[in-house]
Amino acid sequence: MIFRIRKEDGIVGNVKYADLDDCIRLAQEAKLDTLAPALGSVHGKYQGEPDLGFSEMKAIQEAIDIPLVLHGASGISDEDLLTAIHLGHAKINFNTEINIAWSNQLRQTLNQDKSLFNPQQILKPSKAAMVETIKSIIYKCTSYNRV
Repeated sequence: MIFRIRKEDGIVGNVKYADLDDCIRLAQEAKLDTLAPALGSVHGKYQGEPDLGFSEMKAIQEAIDIPLVLHGASGISDEDLLTAIHLGHAKINFNTEINIAWSNQLRQTLNQDKSLFNPQQILKPSKAAMVETIKSIIYKCTSYNRV
């Protein structure tokens, strides 16, 4: 087992890469449709660079052959993201990246026109920023035009 110090949701602790045998057992006994093993990604903003366990991803995917879930992808390079997808990740969480786009646009909108008070006028640009970010994510993950 490999341990790394990680911070997620304000909590700092030792997070290990998932153990292959534990993943196999969990997937079989629980009859899982997907599995979100600890493989070096976290929810929220990263402190430093993500350290994804690609060899662990490959071993888990080959052993259980069900889609994997990446805990958080904001901050992961496009190259590493595509590698994770290639190694079986079918669900990837991008909440932080989308929230940052929304909140940055909201700040900009309010700073540009301090007379705004109507929620629809205030929130519309932030919603558009979210849409553009989501489109970018879809293209980055090579998921456009897929059903």
